[in-house]
Amino acid sequence: MEALRGEVKRYGVSVTVIHPGFIDTPINNQMKSRPFVIPVERGARKIYKRIENKVLSATVPWFPWVFLGYLMKRIPEFLWSKIGLK
Repeated sequence: MEALRGEVKRYGVSVTVIHPGFIDTPINNQMKSRPFVIPVERGARKIYKRIENKVLSATVPWFPWVFLGYLMKRIPEFLWSKIGLK
């Protein structure tokens, strides 16, 4: 995203990367489990605020996904392959 930011900055365009958790939309309605799901209006409002504030990167909703993402980045590749998730 840094390259994209650099390319569009001269045009006055900012880039915000959104990492969505579960937001109550039709795309995930059929899922058996949607932990920590938030209503679509709340999710849209939070995403809008992040973009409006020109945040570089945002996770919406942030809890618990920020913590899980942090942990997942630190789990070695061989453990992922042992548990069959990668």
